[in-house]
This record gives sequence, C-alpha cells and structure tokens, in this order.
Amino acid sequence: MNHTSLAELQLRFQDYVRERGGDVESLVVADAKAGAGERMDVYFHAYRLRLVEVLAADYPALAAIAGSDEFDRIARGYIDAHPSEHPSVRWFGRRLAAFLRVREPQHPLHAELAAFEWAQGEAFDARDAPALALEEIGRIPADHWPGMHFTPQPSLHRLDLEWNVPAIVQAVDDGRTLPEPARGAATAWLLWRRDLIVRWRSLTPDEAVAIDAVRGGAPFGEVCELLCEHVDPDGAGMHAASLLKRWLADGLLTGVRPG
Repeated sequence: MNHTSLAELQLRFQDYVRERGGDVESLVVADAKAGAGERMDVYFHAYRLRLVEVLAADYPALAAIAGSDEFDRIARGYIDAHPSEHPSVRWFGRRLAAFLRVREPQHPLHAELAAFEWAQGEAFDARDAPALALEEIGRIPADHWPGMHFTPQPSLHRLDLEWNVPAIVQAVDDGRTLPEPARGAATAWLLWRRDLIVRWRSLTPDEAVAIDAVRGGAPFGEVCELLCEHVDPDGAGMHAASLLKRWLADGLLTGVRPG
C-alpha cells in the first residue's frame, strides 16, 4: 500500500511542474493514449506558458521591442535561471533587469526597459503616504533649515538611462507606433506615483545629485553644499530652495524632521 501523504504528493507534483524532476510514474498513471511523462508535461508546459504571460504583462514595452519570438526566448531563459519562489506571481519578474544585464549585455536596451517597467510597477504598488505641504516647511525656523531631514515618498524611484526608454514605454501605453531605439548620454530619471498615476520626468545633473542626497538621508545643509559643485556657490542655497519647492509641488516628499 502506498502511504504517500497528500502534502508530499503535492510537493513532488510541484517539483515536476517547476523543474521537470522526479519520478512521474508515482504521480500519474499511463494509459493507451499517453504515458505518465507526456501527461505531466502538459502541466509543465502550461505552467511555463503562464509564467511567460506574467512576464509579458509586467514588461509590455520590452515585449514590444523584442518581438514575440525573442521575448519568449528571454522569458524562458529567465524561468530556467530563476524558478518562481513566491506564492504570488506579482514578484516573479523582479530579477529580470539584472538577469538581462548579466546574461545579455549585447542588448542593453532590454535591461533598461526591464528596469524602468519594474520601477513603474513598484511605484504603483507602493504604500500610500500623504504629501508634505509647503506650509509645514514654512513653520520651521530658518536657522533650523540646514538640519532638516526629509522623508521621500515610498513610491519614489531613481534610474539612470542611456536609451530612449521613457519614449518607448509611453508609446506602448498610448498604443502608438514605437519610436526607433536611440542611445545617448546617460540621463537621470525619477519615477513616483501620485493620484493613482505613475509619473516620471528627467532630472538635470544638479537635481539628481540633490534628490539622491535627500533619499540617502542627507540634511538640507549638506544638499546645499553638494549643489555648490554644480551651480554658483553664492546661489546654491536659493537653488536648493527652488528644487525643494518643486519636489513639494510634485508630491515627492512625505515628511520633514527639523534639525
């Protein structure tokens, strides 16, 4: 008598579906129409096809640029390298950008698209947090401004891109003809969510330095010092204040701690 528990049987079935391993004869029976392996392969291939569909849904711009056959090859290579480990497929594709950077360095556009689209998804899923209001900053005495520390929105993401990734993503979102891929100088980009919409914009080098410092926990005075390397030192404080005003208008910050 076979005393295999249901839990053990389920785990063995899962192992085969995920990695095609184990003794299939102990999982299903063969008949005149199909052998045990053929029957189990139906589940194996259906599972992989479902994961390919998940990746295509998470990375529509990458799928559009790569084309169906190429994207299928990319997706299946990723599935082999990173079998699904999370109960939710929402997190299955989180390593795709890193996978592409390492495995396919000849296609840097693909890796940048994957990084951008994953950041979009993370920005959309980030927890809600009320935006910091200008009035809250105004209540802080001027002599405490150098020590101010800001809390960025949980949805805030920073990327450096060499390709026209945002234009490609926007074209896919709008259902328009894809622009020709174009590579240029590395440009800093910011992504965040506001009013249930994921937004993005490019950053000048000085703003990128400033927002990176804020995200890293630097006080406002240190941000001003860093800006001295990019703008006239005599106007660095005013420039920092103007950047802060824009960040507040964009809803990029959620809290402030006086120094």
